[in-house]
Amino acid sequence: MSVEDDIGATGRVIQAAAAVIALMPSLALLSGAVPMPPSFSDLIKVVTFFLTLGTILLVFMVRNQIRTMSTRLVAILSVGSMLIGCVAAISFYFFSSQHLIRITRGSKIETYVVPLSPSRRISEQVDSYFGNYPEALVGSPQRELLQQWMAEESTSASVTMIVLLAIANTFLAGAIVAGAWKIASAERQKAAPGANPASG
Repeated sequence: MSVEDDIGATGRVIQAAAAVIALMPSLALLSGAVPMPPSFSDLIKVVTFFLTLGTILLVFMVRNQIRTMSTRLVAILSVGSMLIGCVAAISFYFFSSQHLIRITRGSKIETYVVPLSPSRRISEQVDSYFGNYPEALVGSPQRELLQQWMAEESTSASVTMIVLLAIANTFLAGAIVAGAWKIASAERQKAAPGANPASG
C-alpha cells in the first residue's frame, strides 16, 4: 500500500471517528443517561438525534466548500462552534439541576419540572417546606395537586431545556465533524503530487 493510500485511509478513519463522537451526546440521551423533563422525553430524544444526524449530513454535503476553505478559517469556525456548544451544554446542566427534580419511590424514579415562574398556588405549597420542592412533593398533603400544577406549568422550562440541548448538540457535532473533515482533507492534499492546499 502506498503512502497516499495510507493517508487516505487515515483520513477516512478520522472522518468516521468524528461522526461517531458527534453522535455520542445524542446516544447518551437515547440511553437515558441525561435527565430530561418527562413530558417531553421522547420528543427530545428524537429531535436531538435527528438534529445531530442532520448536522453530520450537512457537513458531508458542503465538504467541497470546507475543503477549499483555509485551515485557519475552518479552525476559527470550529472553535467558535465548539464554544457555543459548550456554553449551551453547561447552561443546560445548570438549568436542569435547578428545574429537574428526581424522586425515588421504591424502585421507581419520578421526574418533575420546576416551572420558570411558579404560580402562587405552587409557591404556597412549597413555601410551607421552606422552598424545598422534593420535600413538598413527598410530604405535602396536597402533593398530588402540587404534581399536577407543576406539570401544567412546566412547558416553558421544558422548552428551554429542549432548545439548550438542541443548540449544544448541533454546534458540538458541527465543530467536531467539520474540523475532522478539514484535517483529513488537508492530509490527503499534502499527499497528492504537486498539491498546494489552502492553509490561510
